[in-house]
Amino acid sequence: MGGPAAAALPCLRQLYEAGHIGIRVHSVAAIHDIGGPAEAVLPVLLEAWEENDSTAGPVVDCLQRMGPAAAPALPRIHAELALARRSGGFFGSVKDDDALLRAARAVIDQTV
Repeated sequence: MGGPAAAALPCLRQLYEAGHIGIRVHSVAAIHDIGGPAEAVLPVLLEAWEENDSTAGPVVDCLQRMGPAAAPALPRIHAELALARRSGGFFGSVKDDDALLRAARAVIDQTV
């Protein structure tokens, strides 16, 4: 995305400020993808994940795109991996659960 998508930032910020938690997660992830600083996005993502664990998938996907900048999220990632059952609210989907596990491990691999 990067610079060419910068025209979408005002709309994304409005969605973030007024949106449901799922919309907030996707809008702040898009802001990051456009070039928003990880240190501004990371707390929002982790807060959303804490507030509603069904955001785990999109949050971890964004953390994976952050690369090493996602290092402050490692305690939450490790806590998720330690659960016997994923917290992501995937309605029993093994496929989605496996995707979350892969993405979480990728975040760890790229931040250590």
